[in-house]
Amino acid sequence: MMKQFSFFQPAMLPIEGAGYLQGGYSVTINIEEKNIDTGKNIYLSAVGKITKEAQNIIDMDKQDFLKTFYP
Repeated sequence: MMKQFSFFQPAMLPIEGAGYLQGGYSVTINIEEKNIDTGKNIYLSAVGKITKEAQNIIDMDKQDFLKTFYP
């Protein structure tokens, strides 16, 4: 038996004087059960992804971080 669960979480980051940056992430969890002679084997895997907008926020933070050490 295989089951799959998906979650999406939108996010809004307020920036003073500029408004809001929008972003979000999603996670998909896969669960597979296999009956065997001695019980069950359960396999679990997960995949995560962030939206392009959220990646842009991360990239901006990296640039600001680098400017701190390499002006």
